[in-house]
Amino acid sequence: MPKEEDIKLYAGDSAVVVRHEEKGGFLVEIYHHMDKTILTRDDIAFYALLTRGMAYHVTSDLESVLNYGRKSFENTDNEVKVH
Repeated sequence: MPKEEDIKLYAGDSAVVVRHEEKGGFLVEIYHHMDKTILTRDDIAFYALLTRGMAYHVTSDLESVLNYGRKSFENTDNEVKVH
């Protein structure tokens, strides 16, 4: 059984999880903690579209996403937090 680690989503958070498939490949999962007391309808739509777009892009054009990943190491203007 694989080791599990909990990811805590605070109110308003969204997460894209990439899971390694033992038989090869990967799976993309999207999680939201959409708190309607702090997020507007527009916020919720934005985060839903953003995460779905990320998941769709990686599954439909993987090479492009990998190229962006490579470029991100060269561009220090944008901060990406990796845990």
